[in-house]
Amino acid sequence: MVSIRVRMLKSSLAAVEGAGRRARGVFCKSVIAASLLACSTLASALGLGEITLHSALNQPLNAEIQLLETGGLSNEDVVARLASPEAFAKAGIERVFFLNDLRFTPVLRGDRGVIRVVSTKPVTEPYLSFLVQLARPNGDLLHEYTVLLDPATSPQGLAATRSRNTQRSTASAQESRMPVAPPAAVQGKHYTVANGDTLNGIASRLQGLGNKVSASQLADGIRLLNPQAFAAGAGSALKVGQDLLLPDSAVLPSAAAPAASPEASSPKPAELQRTAEQLSAAAIENQQLAQSLEALKAQTQELQEQMSGKDKQITALRSDLAVAQSAARPATPAAPAITPATPAQPAADPTPGTDSFLSLPILLAAVLIVLLLVAFAYSRRRQQRKQSAAPAVAPDEQLIKPAQATMLPVFEVPAVAPQPVVQPPPTPAATKPPAAQRSAGSTPDALDGVSIYIAYGRFTEAMGILRSALEKQPERDDIRIRLLELLAEQGDGSGFVREEQSALEHGVDPQTIQDIRDRFPQIKAAEVAPVAAVVPADA
Repeated sequence: MVSIRVRMLKSSLAAVEGAGRRARGVFCKSVIAASLLACSTLASALGLGEITLHSALNQPLNAEIQLLETGGLSNEDVVARLASPEAFAKAGIERVFFLNDLRFTPVLRGDRGVIRVVSTKPVTEPYLSFLVQLARPNGDLLHEYTVLLDPATSPQGLAATRSRNTQRSTASAQESRMPVAPPAAVQGKHYTVANGDTLNGIASRLQGLGNKVSASQLADGIRLLNPQAFAAGAGSALKVGQDLLLPDSAVLPSAAAPAASPEASSPKPAELQRTAEQLSAAAIENQQLAQSLEALKAQTQELQEQMSGKDKQITALRSDLAVAQSAARPATPAAPAITPATPAQPAADPTPGTDSFLSLPILLAAVLIVLLLVAFAYSRRRQQRKQSAAPAVAPDEQLIKPAQATMLPVFEVPAVAPQPVVQPPPTPAATKPPAAQRSAGSTPDALDGVSIYIAYGRFTEAMGILRSALEKQPERDDIRIRLLELLAEQGDGSGFVREEQSALEHGVDPQTIQDIRDRFPQIKAAEVAPVAAVVPADA
């Protein structure tokens, strides 16, 4: 009996324990279900309120959307994003590419919460419409917003923008905006809805025609005046073929077709501006091309004129050269030594191929040859003038003495004791024949070559040629004078003094040397002192 009672007690205890475990399980499940129900209730009550704009036109978007019924929720519980393209199409809102740059960030501060809407790129359009999707357990909430952006310089730059609320859910999409007093529409302005027309598109086109009211105000007025034109549950979608009564504030084009298709509708101001900029850029480019073409034509014409001018110049130079040569022949002695003095004359006859001047290098070469010939003729004429003027300063004893007397004070040496300067006896140079007679039988090759070297600025080679010629013909006073002139032109004072002393020793007229000094004042007067030493004193 005792054992039977014990077994009965054990079975009763096991039954009680099982019932307790079942009761605890039911209680836990009830608590979890209640918690989930509470969270679901909180999340389902979550809503979207007005939008507040903190940026202006041509600035990155910065706005805040008010969150409703956020009690007990955290930032992780709120998920907001841009609606899908299908939702945009169903709501009749254009999903522009700029909307992909929007970022939605929930910020909860106690019982107050907002969704920050920002962009990294500046907003270039005066208004912006987008659709926000808020995740909820009983269905996602869709909310349409339109913000109007004024320039930053205007008083309304950071004014609050009105929001247009069209709350929908994926389970049941119902509009939540209640109409207010419709605007005045006594002028009887109408617009027929075409396929693809949307409320925002019609309002934007009307606002672009010069309406003083904003696009959002036009859209609200059209909605209030034509509630029958909107498909039930489709938000801003219009019924095709509906005749819309427009507010009196709307401005219609003068010859606008009521049922204009979106393709034939007026372009947006931004598109007009881009088109105008493209046309302006194309016009500027065409103008630049035309100017470049005109410049090329002018350059070609100028080159042709230069070629023609060069031909005329060469012809004139040839004529001048022929006249100079014909004028120089009678003054040239008929001595046989003159004939080898013109080895460069055959170069004056151009080859038959140079007359055409088909290329610029050939033309430059021909001009260079002509210039060399002109320089040669000029040096010949200058040499002949010197030779013809030499007898006028022939060494006559009565004429030389006064000239030397006038020059002696210039060559005084202060270091020498003062004593009367006596005219020297006639030097062998005084009995020498005139310079013209001395050079009558010589060739002018040295002076001709020097003129060519000087014309090219090669003064060192020119002085070398003159010194070599003096070694071969020391009696040539004209070469010594030309060497003194070249040294004076170069400002070589020491070299001038040495050559001056040598020239005086060979009988060169001191007055001629003084004339050279007067023409070239860079030769210092102090350098004349060594020359006085060569003037013999009267013993």
